[in-house]
Amino acid sequence: MAPTNAATRAGRPRRPKRAPTGYNIFMKKFMKSQCITSRDDAKNAIKAGAKLWGKMSGPEKEKYGKQSTKYRVQHEAEMSNYRRQLQAFKAPPRPFIAFLQDYYNGGQFEQPGDRRNIVSELGRSASVAWHNLKPNQRLEYTRHFQTQYQDHKLRLSGGTVLLDVQNSPTPTLAVQVEPNRSLPSTSTRKTLEPQGPRASARNMSQRNPRLDITPISPPVLNDERLVRKSARIESKRRNTPVKKNLRFRK
Repeated sequence: MAPTNAATRAGRPRRPKRAPTGYNIFMKKFMKSQCITSRDDAKNAIKAGAKLWGKMSGPEKEKYGKQSTKYRVQHEAEMSNYRRQLQAFKAPPRPFIAFLQDYYNGGQFEQPGDRRNIVSELGRSASVAWHNLKPNQRLEYTRHFQTQYQDHKLRLSGGTVLLDVQNSPTPTLAVQVEPNRSLPSTSTRKTLEPQGPRASARNMSQRNPRLDITPISPPVLNDERLVRKSARIESKRRNTPVKKNLRFRK
């Protein structure tokens, strides 16, 4: 069960505002110099400021442009810090999505002749391959998701677990772990490297023991958006809801 919006957004960093342009800096200074007492005064002042900006020469505008450059440098640094903080709020991929990424990046998918159907064909092909996996292979993906999701909740709460995965009503999370056996490592999930058409199933299983399918052809594309879009189409075909964390965000 995914955390609620309230739990997810608690302490979530806010996206920095865009850096002002030279025109924005000029208009801000111009509006402060005007006597505005009503909405009509504000509209007239905006029109007057726009006309004055249009009549200004290049060197005069350049003065405000240099000020804008300083704001842009500061904004880029703030955005870089914002993206790093936002990674803590990015939920791990669900078991099927993790398998679909391995399936596509590992060269298991044969590109169709009509490229317009590549997304739907990828979803259908991966769905068949997922159901053909052995139970212990699917269980490995589920356990790996559980471990990553626990870490994800810890990051959201600053060290306190928000939800109990083992007691969650979601069937895919109710997985029993054998005694004296630990869960998979919490390190970054290993994905299959692109394989040539002569790669054997034995070599493929050594690279990723969770996936043991003979490769058909090497992939042509390597686009995360294609993988996630295929997952959404396949999810709609099964009449199951699509989680928000499957949306691609650049």
